[in-house]
Amino acid sequence: MQAVSMLVAFVLCGTPEEEVVPNVLPDDQTRQAVQRALVFLEEGAASWREKRKCVTCHRVAMNLWAQSDAKAMGLSVNEDKLKELTDWSLEFCATDKNDEVPTGGFLHTMNQMILSQQNARKDNRAIETFEVLVPIFARMQREDGSWKEGNQIKFEEAQREADEVDTMWTLLALNSLARIGESLKEETRASIDIMQKKALTWLETSKQESRTDWIALRMLVSQAYKEAPEVDRLRQELLARQNQDGGWPFVRGGASHVHVTGESVYALRPPGFRWKIQRLVVHATFC
Repeated sequence: MQAVSMLVAFVLCGTPEEEVVPNVLPDDQTRQAVQRALVFLEEGAASWREKRKCVTCHRVAMNLWAQSDAKAMGLSVNEDKLKELTDWSLEFCATDKNDEVPTGGFLHTMNQMILSQQNARKDNRAIETFEVLVPIFARMQREDGSWKEGNQIKFEEAQREADEVDTMWTLLALNSLARIGESLKEETRASIDIMQKKALTWLETSKQESRTDWIALRMLVSQAYKEAPEVDRLRQELLARQNQDGGWPFVRGGASHVHVTGESVYALRPPGFRWKIQRLVVHATFC
């Protein structure tokens, strides 16, 4: 379930600068494959919600990301269930606490929930939640400008990269919020601006080591912040990292990893362009 939600979410979602265009999947077989996957995701999220009663980035937020973008692309989704799950998830993030301290659902969940709403209409519930989440981001940002998720995936030879990956995910979420504009309060917009500048300054000293998702996310951040030469260089590095089986490894020389493959597909698509993703989506449907 986790592998399917991650891959389908990344395959469907647009880049930060992309305007989603309805009815753009390349053929009927692809549309049918995606429709089947969306039903599977909908059922999986409902089951997780019933059993765990919480929002997580991989089980719920990425699911919403895939479904909201599928709707924007002209695919059929259960709109009542999507709205109900979205409202419940936003409410959870706005009210979740640990020892009476607001958590937002924790860092990656906040990031993915914000990104899940990029191509959805921002209603009052979403805006109210974003207003709650921004101070949590500010509290969690470290003095040097970085963020660190509690349960990181780390590798001995790439310790700092874990913090950089978390920081870049957060920058993508903040960039999405910044583009909402005056729907957010002035002080909220000012806080987002300060956090972005601090994080980008910290990343100026970043150094690529072994993680493939670092390359993909650095490419997305470079796109979001208009660093065109960096985008071209990173694209070539990411393409060179692809394995013979078509996937991308978590670290250089490793076996293909479904999450990182999804991130790589997402990062490599030019804005406004829809890949012929039939083989990836059909594979995801039957994983």
